[in-house]
Amino acid sequence: MAEEMQHALSSYGKVAFKRFIDIVPMICIEIMQKFPDKIDGVLSKTTDEEIERIVVAPSNVISARNTLKRKVDTLEKGIVALRELF
Repeated sequence: MAEEMQHALSSYGKVAFKRFIDIVPMICIEIMQKFPDKIDGVLSKTTDEEIERIVVAPSNVISARNTLKRKVDTLEKGIVALRELF
């Protein structure tokens, strides 16, 4: 009886796994077909201010980036100066 149960569960597992493998691509296709309409709906409700807030970096990040760029420029000039010595 235990062997029969094991065989039945094994068979069920094989069938369930096959169905799972078959359904996943169908779910993905359904999601991809609905995605353009969903994203259009979301984007049409988004204001210019919200887009700018998301796209534009905060002022502290811009300031830090500019500071780092200046430091990189200084270091590059130092490397050029050292190379000229040797």
